[in-house]
Amino acid sequence: MTDNKSLVAAFFTAIEQEGFAALPRFATEDVRWWNAGAGDMTIPQLVGMMDVMASMLEGPIKVTVTDMVAEGDHVAVEAESYAVLKNSKVYNNQYHFKFTMRDGKIAAVKEYHNTHHAHETFMAGSGGH
Repeated sequence: MTDNKSLVAAFFTAIEQEGFAALPRFATEDVRWWNAGAGDMTIPQLVGMMDVMASMLEGPIKVTVTDMVAEGDHVAVEAESYAVLKNSKVYNNQYHFKFTMRDGKIAAVKEYHNTHHAHETFMAGSGGH
């Protein structure tokens, strides 16, 4: 991988196949992931949150990148997810990610998505808050 756009594309392929446990291979040791619903997270916190979500799914979550633009150390990604939960609810969210790269690795991510849809799908009626 020699360019940032290719690295981010490879990252999305890896997380679809392996889950967020693949993040450390692509990220700096001090990577920060900001999520619109959860705020700043470390790698272990992000992996833990994704593991909880994955335990509620019938199968793997499919993330489709619909657009990607790179300039300098920044890569902007629009994506859509699709998954069916064990309770038959459908998780189909829209995302915008801003990746900041450093030395050929992901140094920071800002993840924007429909937090209402995520809450309604994963939390509403499940006893979560």
